[in-house]
Amino acid sequence: METPNQPRDKSRTVSIIVPTYNSAKTLRKCLESVRNQSHQDYEIIIVDNQSADNTLKIAKEFGSRIIVNKSGQSPAQNIGALNSKGKYILFLDSDQTVEKELLEECVNACEKEGREVVKIREVFHGDSFWGSCSAFEKNCKIQSDETGIGVARFFLKRHVIKAGLYDEDLVWGQDREFYERIKALHPKETWSKNCIFHLEPSKLSQITAKYFRYGKSAKLFYERMKGRPKTYGSTSRNLSVVLREMFEEFRKSPLIVVGGLLIILIKGGAMGAGFIASFLDQNSKPQRTVSLTAQNTERR
Repeated sequence: METPNQPRDKSRTVSIIVPTYNSAKTLRKCLESVRNQSHQDYEIIIVDNQSADNTLKIAKEFGSRIIVNKSGQSPAQNIGALNSKGKYILFLDSDQTVEKELLEECVNACEKEGREVVKIREVFHGDSFWGSCSAFEKNCKIQSDETGIGVARFFLKRHVIKAGLYDEDLVWGQDREFYERIKALHPKETWSKNCIFHLEPSKLSQITAKYFRYGKSAKLFYERMKGRPKTYGSTSRNLSVVLREMFEEFRKSPLIVVGGLLIILIKGGAMGAGFIASFLDQNSKPQRTVSLTAQNTERR
């Protein structure tokens, strides 16, 4: 009997690549949202960074291809891309879920409209006070509709390979830097109407640590982007729009708005501290190169 996530016709197969590390808390909902897709010609590739929880057990329940490799986000995405079998690639995080018709919409945009890259609208949410504050701040600040410019997640595989894959040394800004190289190929783009829902970290300590890591990578990101023409524009919304939305939300949830303003300061401070730390760090890591990952262990 044919299982949904086994490629049937490569001309319409989507390889969904999900990096994981101790992702048991969120992975099930992520994969359930994939299983419920109206477009059923897909494969799931889990690239796991040696998780110690039930991540792999959950992945196996959904018939995923599992590649175990001690690596970060960008290397995992590259490993997944290089080992994928589909014509299309969707890069998904383990704390994200997708609307039911997202894959169908993206594939149809490519097959029927000649599109090659699909930018997917992203909506943030939280399951705790600080997570909700962080989500509110992001939803106000980031413009992710048809009038804005954003980073794509759905690609023709050949564009991913031709663009040179993700920069494995970047922890922050890797999506932007990769998209810059994709744009240089002059692909036909479109926006999706269906969304990705992104769960924010629930603890303030997790948010702070995350943005400290981002700050440490910011210096390298700006070095990579130096001298390049900016083709992606800005994802920030007009300040008047942000303030208006904050005012409307304040009338309903004043604590969330106050928390959102505090989150802006906390994230900025953490990134600033990480940025300074990157200058003080004398033990710079050697740059990695992407290979076909002969040392990876694939489990089915």
